[in-house]
Amino acid sequence: MDNKEFWNNRVRKYGHTGWSDSVIYAYDQIARMKTIQKIIKSLEVKKETTLDFGTGSGDFASLLAGKFKKVLAFDISKEAINIAKNKYRHIQNIDFIQRDSVLDLKIDDNSLDLILSVTVLGHIKDSGELINTITYFKNKLHHDGCIIVFEHSPDSEKNRDSDYQRFSTFDEWLSIFSKCGFRLQNYYGFYDPIESPCKSYQLYRQNIKVKFLKYFKNYLCHCSKITCLFITNIFSL
Repeated sequence: MDNKEFWNNRVRKYGHTGWSDSVIYAYDQIARMKTIQKIIKSLEVKKETTLDFGTGSGDFASLLAGKFKKVLAFDISKEAINIAKNKYRHIQNIDFIQRDSVLDLKIDDNSLDLILSVTVLGHIKDSGELINTITYFKNKLHHDGCIIVFEHSPDSEKNRDSDYQRFSTFDEWLSIFSKCGFRLQNYYGFYDPIESPCKSYQLYRQNIKVKFLKYFKNYLCHCSKITCLFITNIFSL
């Protein structure tokens, strides 16, 4: 099964591209969005045009739309794009785009102020394709633009890869982006609901209403379960 059909099937099954456990997803998606929102607020970049790489159901594109004049929201999954278009049809400055590859997008060089990639690059398992994608991003970014990369970064190689995802350590990500002409501007740690749960998540799980939802989770929308650590990197040119 190719990558596009894999994600189409998952979106049909779960309705989004987040965690498969609906209880985790309900907490995690909000936590991710608040974190990205805070990071974007701290950045000194122009707020003209941005690319949401792997937009999924469009939640991060909607967040970006409140900060930037134009948002290009890309995904290889037609099913995901259809959900995103319907969910955020009231937002006028988002252009939802489905293509087989981000390399197929007709974007002028040096035209993007920010690229956001939330747990997407790790799904590019081919090393050559990954390098080509990041190099493409470098060419499309404005000279003072940056890319926010939110990825799983395990400390060791044990049990790192899956059939649809490749896990790289922080040092490996740093090396890959450096080879493509980026430099690390900042980085932040992030909780993991299984391996490193934060206190607020633990309290959330103890809530009786959450336990009730967990019992009936088969009737709710959910997506893929991934057990590893998160880290958010900001790379600039």
